[in-house]
Amino acid sequence: MHRKIISIIPARKGSKRFKNKNIANFCHYPLSLWTFNFSQNSDLFDLSYVNTDIPELIHKISEYDNLEYCERDTDLSVDSATLVDVIRDTCIKKSLNSQDIIVLLPVTGLLRTYKDISLGIDTYLKGGGETVVSVSESSYPASMLWKKSDDDHLNPLFPDDFKRTTQKQNHFSTYMFNDLFVIDSVEGFLNPDRNLYGNDTRAVVTPQERFMPIDYEHQFFLAEKLFEVGQKAGVYPKNVK
Repeated sequence: MHRKIISIIPARKGSKRFKNKNIANFCHYPLSLWTFNFSQNSDLFDLSYVNTDIPELIHKISEYDNLEYCERDTDLSVDSATLVDVIRDTCIKKSLNSQDIIVLLPVTGLLRTYKDISLGIDTYLKGGGETVVSVSESSYPASMLWKKSDDDHLNPLFPDDFKRTTQKQNHFSTYMFNDLFVIDSVEGFLNPDRNLYGNDTRAVVTPQERFMPIDYEHQFFLAEKLFEVGQKAGVYPKNVK
């Protein structure tokens, strides 16, 4: 049986930390359209679904041959709704086969490349059913982080490692999800006993210079500058459809 590879692009209307982030102009076009464009122009996906409640995006979906709209319910448009909830909702509404492969493409993962996605899919297919997550090495090791008490005292998360040395290069490396992609089967995502990253997780490591999450407006600005550098180098396209 042929296993379809399906991208899911979630984009919700509400955003408290950066209002209207998903449709803010990024390099002259609404942010989400860059991911629409990426999915449309990739030959890696059999199908692509956009789960959204943003009228401006719903209107644009019909302009793309390979994108299909999935209505976002009201209960999935609140802050407490998770990405794995949205993935499950899309899988159920579209009656996807349990063995189909889902590639989550957050619209904030603008610095991804086709090579990244291809490597991620290949890693998943060669693996033993683990969730594949794109990560980048953290610039600051977790073993040098503090917790702050109510009275403003700082307490190391890892006291023994923290006391050993204050040189970052001498601490163990830690990694963070970089918003580029998460890959698993429909069956895997429908497992109720999991979060977005699954219970058995394999990494695809991408360079630190392409890790810029967009949660706040200053990160949006920085990501835009990195994207512009990539545009000049021919890594990223210069416009969208």
